[in-house]
Amino acid sequence: MLTIITKPTENCNSNCVYCSVNDKSMKKEVMSDEVLTLLFTRIREFLAGSEESVNITWHGGEPMLVGTAFYEKVHRIQERIAGDLQNRICHSMQSNLTILSDGFFDVFKKLNIDQVGSSFEFLPNVRGIGKKVNSDLYERRFFQSVEKLEKWKIRWGVIYVVTSKSVGLGEDVLNYLINLVNQSGGIRLNPLYLEGEARKDDLKYLGVTAEQFGHFLGKCFVSWYPRRKIYPLVQPFDGFLNYILGISNTLCCDEAGTCGSSHLGVDPQGNIYQCGRSMDTKVLKYGHLETHDFQNVFRHELKDRLNNRSQFLSEAECRDCRFFKFCHGGCPVDGFIYRDDWFKKTIWCEARKIFLEQYFEPTLNLRLGDS
Repeated sequence: MLTIITKPTENCNSNCVYCSVNDKSMKKEVMSDEVLTLLFTRIREFLAGSEESVNITWHGGEPMLVGTAFYEKVHRIQERIAGDLQNRICHSMQSNLTILSDGFFDVFKKLNIDQVGSSFEFLPNVRGIGKKVNSDLYERRFFQSVEKLEKWKIRWGVIYVVTSKSVGLGEDVLNYLINLVNQSGGIRLNPLYLEGEARKDDLKYLGVTAEQFGHFLGKCFVSWYPRRKIYPLVQPFDGFLNYILGISNTLCCDEAGTCGSSHLGVDPQGNIYQCGRSMDTKVLKYGHLETHDFQNVFRHELKDRLNNRSQFLSEAECRDCRFFKFCHGGCPVDGFIYRDDWFKKTIWCEARKIFLEQYFEPTLNLRLGDS
């Protein structure tokens, strides 16, 4: 499946310290009818030339800011252009869940959206509504939206961003999130990436080290593992475990080493990037919908280099790492942000090593194979 992270706008009503958008000025633009038409034209071309399906993940900014009329238009354009191929198109959304109105019920039904991703923070002054980071208002609206989603029988899950405020609270954080999500959806644990808002001098104190994040993951895993059959899915734990047991290859996109063939990103102006993070950091840009179809993009020189990145790293920086198959050098955007070169390995590899060696292996009583 090809996942296209699509930003109808980069505007947002929330204010999160971990927002990855580097430049928040001039972010009010909404994707035009012309760009939407080009997007579905390129999707139809892609589907006609392959057996794959396409998942459009509506992202942002805050994708609900463009309103229900925008997504009604999406449905009309999809029907008109994709026609008999639209059964191979699915939709999902990543939202802060603070402005979900009743009108979105019909939108979700028309687009067959059965899951909505979000993020959540229970500690104050990390994310909130408006410039003053109003956490109380954010939390109130979030839970009102969750009630709607559960009433509509739409699954939802959260990304939790670990900061210096929460890095010492591993088991408490996990228990809170498990009780929050229950069996509705999944949980993803990420470190605070020093990009966008978090690069500002007055917010850098919220950053965590790879060592800290590795121990955070480990303590959460030790608590999660014995109860995993009654707990919701937690990444990266389920991905690692399923991979080890040969159940499925469900490593996250920043660990699988295959994002070059599985992801694209499209911004409100119709520019084509590798993914959402690459859009935010303006790296790995392939062209524009007007001049590049997706087949052309997958033949792009940058795509070739990205597809060869894991092999290159396995013979270079990662050559002697026995955990390489669980990381593949990590996200290329990390390499660009932290080391100014997307062909460098992620700085978070030390976190994975600590997690796997000090927690994962002892808990499962095994030693992972040498690379």
